[in-house]
Amino acid sequence: MNIILIKQITTIKLILEIETKNSCRQCVLIAEENFSPKKIQTNPFLLPFECNWSIVDSKPRGYKTPCRRILYSLDDIEQYLHLTQSKLSIKFFIDGVLTRFKPPIDDYDKKFIILNDLSKGQENVEISVYNDVDNDKPDNFTYITQIQPIDHRISAALNDTNSTSCCDCTDNCNDRMKCACFRKTLKQAQLNQDPLVIEKDKNRYTLAYMLKTTGYQRKRLLNPISSGVYECNSKCSCHREHCSNRLVQQGLFVHLQLFKDKLKGWGLRALHDLPRGTFICEYIGELLTSDQGHERAQSIDDKYQTSLDLVKQVRYEINNEDGDDGDIDDDDDEPYVIDGSLFSNLGKYFNHSCEPNMFIQNVFIESHDLHFPNLALFTRTHVKAGQGIYLLKFFSIKNRIKRKTYHSLINYIS
Repeated sequence: MNIILIKQITTIKLILEIETKNSCRQCVLIAEENFSPKKIQTNPFLLPFECNWSIVDSKPRGYKTPCRRILYSLDDIEQYLHLTQSKLSIKFFIDGVLTRFKPPIDDYDKKFIILNDLSKGQENVEISVYNDVDNDKPDNFTYITQIQPIDHRISAALNDTNSTSCCDCTDNCNDRMKCACFRKTLKQAQLNQDPLVIEKDKNRYTLAYMLKTTGYQRKRLLNPISSGVYECNSKCSCHREHCSNRLVQQGLFVHLQLFKDKLKGWGLRALHDLPRGTFICEYIGELLTSDQGHERAQSIDDKYQTSLDLVKQVRYEINNEDGDDGDIDDDDDEPYVIDGSLFSNLGKYFNHSCEPNMFIQNVFIESHDLHFPNLALFTRTHVKAGQGIYLLKFFSIKNRIKRKTYHSLINYIS
């Protein structure tokens, strides 16, 4: 491509950006006048329609903006949202034909809803509780939305952010080449020999491509990253709501239901379709040392305990080019434990299966200490409305939530 053509394309792009910013901003302001994404009372993928967006019936699926522009890719939609300073997030848009907007859910009767909201208003969405099997109610526990350290020593370690890096982006971190947080996710994956990243290295993909395809892609995570995802944090300059690298910290946004199954007991199901890579929720509970967890298990149970043993899994080079050792403290490599028996969130109710549709991802936000990853749950496949959501019983990342499986090992192997 010659220099003149490159300049022409750049000029056209710039003109379109300026035109979009000036002419569409007012349309978006009017369309979103009464819109707030704080409390989501409907299928989140319907929210754009409340703000005067519409679907273009075509292949690929397209969206018509409030100012009547037609956009066919999520990349273009994300850029439009940025230029117009929209309140909408790219996570509310979908590009696959598998995800239905208004699928019928007729396999349960609302009269069997025994609780309207398990979280009692603490989450962005209500979590209804449904039981048409018996008169049982969910376990008696205190619902929380953040990890709760059991003592001051653990709290001090968790809240130590001296080693936490940050970015100085002002463009919602859209330019990943300049975002220190996106770059850290890629770098740590390379150092930890993440299989997908190493495969890209072998194929000699450019740094820009590696950054674009590692970590969140339009606020979805299509594949787990063994070394963890590094989200932007409170030290960063980017916008807390619109940054493309802030997702888990923004909390629950999809509608799930806790329901009682005759064979499996309590579990969770989706109330609307979920695209692959959708963030579901975190696994939340009390933060204990492994010794405290063992002691707790003697008096209560360990079925809601999961070990934060990423330190043992990740093996970074001791002397790499910038001295970053992955925030491993060699003097304290004892794994911590999250216990969801007394204090937890909806994450304690996910069951296991040998045919999972969800995976666990370590995510680092305020702390980059490998002892304290956030345990985030993402869909590994497309999930239909009404379908139960399950973790793999025998998965390679050793964040083991000890609950029962309902498929035999023979079926799993075959």
